[in-house]
Amino acid sequence: MAITINGSGTITGISTGGLPDGIVDGGTLASSAVTSTKIADGTITLADIADADVVTLKSGRKNLIINGGFDVWQRGTSFTTDNVFTADRWKSGDGTGGSPARTLSRESFTVGQTDVPNEPQYYLRHNQTSVSTNGNSSVSYNIEGVRSGAGQQITFSFYAKSNTTLNYRIRLIQGFGSSGSASVTAYNTNHSVGTTWAKTTITTTLPSISGKTVAGGDDELTINLECTSTSTYTFDLAQVQLELGDTATDFEHRSYGEELALCQRYYQRWETKGSSSRFMIGAGHYNTTTQIVIPFSLYPHMRSAPSFEVSSTSTFDIEPFDVAPSSITASDFTVSGGRINVSDSASRVRGYAGSLFADTTGAYIAFDAEL
Repeated sequence: MAITINGSGTITGISTGGLPDGIVDGGTLASSAVTSTKIADGTITLADIADADVVTLKSGRKNLIINGGFDVWQRGTSFTTDNVFTADRWKSGDGTGGSPARTLSRESFTVGQTDVPNEPQYYLRHNQTSVSTNGNSSVSYNIEGVRSGAGQQITFSFYAKSNTTLNYRIRLIQGFGSSGSASVTAYNTNHSVGTTWAKTTITTTLPSISGKTVAGGDDELTINLECTSTSTYTFDLAQVQLELGDTATDFEHRSYGEELALCQRYYQRWETKGSSSRFMIGAGHYNTTTQIVIPFSLYPHMRSAPSFEVSSTSTFDIEPFDVAPSSITASDFTVSGGRINVSDSASRVRGYAGSLFADTTGAYIAFDAEL
């Protein structure tokens, strides 16, 4: 068949395999000459693509933020105390100036909604109930390791809405640790959000950390969303993602079990929930006549040796004696575990077995290694 070029530049008469390899290359084709609509389905297969031809595909663990979908809430689902961790890995503050107050809560998406894609279950709500006259109430997150994205282009994206047009500031801060160099504010720009869910995307290049001292074991990259309003408002946040590169890709979904395990590097909590108002914390022996020592393992291993939290001793029970402990403490803890010490107000036989039970709703112990 002859090759024909008509007046509009259309070529006919070339069949598949009709041109030798190398005749047509990137330099031969005009810009945008080949689009997806011009390629028949099934024309290009995996075997046709060389490994080096695909260089920007993002797969695997791309989101540097843990619990960006706000699925994990080990500490509870509503908070009014200032400057505390709320949803796992997320911290919230009332702001300063005047008598500021806020409620930070977990909220549920309506099943089937399409404003935020891929059917998320929860979002975070910051409800500023009393004004911060300095306009600096905040929601913040610390990524472990100041090396995260250093000297590279990163893209930060999330969905947000408010009950009013709201101004806020996004700040990215490189922290070099308690014994390291002074922190560096890498991004500090004002943005605004409206009354319907909308996606915000920023792309920036983080400064290199060459020449900096990283020391103290607590270096981090901080993300701070600081609401600058001096009125009351609600600020809703969903599907937060920070990734390398210049493109905001689809939000990375992980199973609840995987997300929880990632969160437990920083915080682990054992507590009674729902109709289950009693469970065993652990078993050990009386190393003195008035103290039980209970070996306790942490899994996954934590970021650093954790601090210990415990509810009122009246919510626990020592078995087999069915009495409340007089104190519960922790000692010798490393990232992988330690011992829980349970004091008994009565005198027992040294070497006897003893166990500690959470005995009422609301009883808990927790280990904290947050940044």
